[in-house]
Amino acid sequence: MSEFSLPAQEFEQKKQEKSLKPELSTQLEKTLSLADHVIWGHGTLSELSASSILDQGISGNPNYDLFNIATPLTSNEKSDAENIDYILQQVQDWPHKNAKYVVLLAIPYGIKPNNVVERTLDEKKGERSSIPMRFIVGYIDVDKQTFIKNPLFISNAEPTRGLIQQKSSPLLDRSAIQKTQVIQTETQSVIEGTDDIW
Repeated sequence: MSEFSLPAQEFEQKKQEKSLKPELSTQLEKTLSLADHVIWGHGTLSELSASSILDQGISGNPNYDLFNIATPLTSNEKSDAENIDYILQQVQDWPHKNAKYVVLLAIPYGIKPNNVVERTLDEKKGERSSIPMRFIVGYIDVDKQTFIKNPLFISNAEPTRGLIQQKSSPLLDRSAIQKTQVIQTETQSVIEGTDDIW
């Protein structure tokens, strides 16, 4: 045995230890509708953040668009198996801060990515860019190698136009989120006449 074969063996062993379980691949194949959606990923550093995204959606800087918030992970030019493999490869070494929780979003084909980003008005934080929970499939916990499905995901979700005001509640729960209402604004008619929100 040469002195160079041992490091190669160690490398292969570490690679196998690091690879995600096949059960996770099977679970994603059953959950994701790859024929109908582009899957995007949004990395976060804590399980609490990932879990709250399932309840509240993703919210950020009012100037953000989907490309500032998430990364596309699938392509209709690849097979389902290739797309699943690529998703699993990416979540293992998430490019942004090596996040250990990756939230998966499903954007139906035919909807422009930025049309799913809503402008919301939060009583405490002001105007925000938000991706509602109906587009969030769930999240992958990389260390536990599990997928947590979002019960509020809607496979055929449509974007909402206009400014949405969220009623704040002392408790962050699903009922507070469901109490949103669309505010009709003068700019809404301008927005509806364009292809993009921005």
